[in-house]
Amino acid sequence: MLVCQPDISVEYRVVEAISRRMDIIGLIRYEYRSCSDGKYARRVVVSAAMNGAQIRRQPQQERSKARVETILEVALELILESGADDLAIREVARRAGIPIGSLYQYFPSKTAILRELAKRNLELVGAMLQAELDRLLVEYGGRPTPAQAVNRVVDAYYEYYRDHPAATAVWAGAQADPVLRELDASDTRRTAEFLTPSIMVVLSLADRDSSFALAMLLAEVTGAAARLALAVNSPLREQIIAKLKIMLTATLEAHRPAAALPGGVASS
Repeated sequence: MLVCQPDISVEYRVVEAISRRMDIIGLIRYEYRSCSDGKYARRVVVSAAMNGAQIRRQPQQERSKARVETILEVALELILESGADDLAIREVARRAGIPIGSLYQYFPSKTAILRELAKRNLELVGAMLQAELDRLLVEYGGRPTPAQAVNRVVDAYYEYYRDHPAATAVWAGAQADPVLRELDASDTRRTAEFLTPSIMVVLSLADRDSSFALAMLLAEVTGAAARLALAVNSPLREQIIAKLKIMLTATLEAHRPAAALPGGVASS
């Protein structure tokens, strides 16, 4: 009877491994077992994609940076054409004129491409909203009303996604992936972090934790409602945005201390 006992294992980082059903880049581990006949039995164990949702190698040279940008531009075009669900790594490589092995040097999976596109979009939206808030505070001497603040922020957010359909398509693809949903949740927290000081000023609030919870809610509701509006046609689209503004303004007003209200009377 041939008996094999565990002996040693050696790990090799694989450059590229492609399955017909899914894209895999990670570790291939060769497990060696000593056998009674003096030989070794080898078993290959493939681990799951390592950091599969992350960009694999940060480009340093201009040529590499240009290649990454080409990959992302082509991926965005394909997402607009067919949706994120149908995005295929091989088609991205073919249309970009890049060997698939070269593409995998930067993006180990479709999820990694979507993550980079989503991350860039969220960074743009965050910077845009921050700039709007800064202008808002300057225009109204640091004290805009809740309605003025809501109108400015909601309009800026909605108009950005309305004018950038690719951003909406990327977001929809991200929502279908559990890993990328975490990215969206993290972005909501970051948005709430820079909204919180403005909310505290507008509402004359002193409790930062309570203001942060309010900012989280407003950021999440605004994002969901704006994207819902973009999924339907006019005039329902505009009606949703108008009612969103009414709801957010009422929510903010309900959190104003009585002393901060005109006449010092609490809202009902």
